[in-house]
Amino acid sequence: SLLDRLLKLNPEFVSEVTALTDDGLLEPLASGYNHPLLPILPYESAVRHVKRDYESKRQIFDVEPTGFWPTDLGWTHWMVPLLCDLGIEWTVIDSPSLIKANSLPAWTSAEESGLSVLTPDVAAKTAVRELHMPYSTAFGERSLGVLLRDHERSVSLFGSELGGDGNGALYDVGQLNSFVEDLLSLDGDVVLLGEDG
Repeated sequence: SLLDRLLKLNPEFVSEVTALTDDGLLEPLASGYNHPLLPILPYESAVRHVKRDYESKRQIFDVEPTGFWPTDLGWTHWMVPLLCDLGIEWTVIDSPSLIKANSLPAWTSAEESGLSVLTPDVAAKTAVRELHMPYSTAFGERSLGVLLRDHERSVSLFGSELGGDGNGALYDVGQLNSFVEDLLSLDGDVVLLGEDG
């Protein structure tokens, strides 16, 4: 994993991360060990990846991660008991998951080849505040806390959407000031920004 390579290539960086963790300023999250897209793996393979990453972070940082960042933010419901078994209390899920789940179909009339037809028009019914609230997800009797990564603002900050130029607000002081003003104007409990690359 990258973390194992960093131990060899840049142990000073790992020491700095460990110090920030010890001071309570940084929380290492569990993930998949070799950056796999967990939902498409066989269950047993996903279990091995998550457990290996968890153990790696436990050994390196001397903490037991309580949060989980799914690689490439790939999520599926069967991960809930797997994570609960490790003592994971919460996970990150990308905000489009909530937006698409709260979409309502509507029908609009259209003309097609001289015929009047109905076409689906799916509109999101998610308020901005809903993107910045904690949630929970369950599978059977097991449940996890959920924080939504603000997809749109994360891309704006890091500038790294597929096909993007990588020049987000983080790299431009003028953009960064506007970005921070936007964040401060938001109504919500949690604004989670992050990048997976």
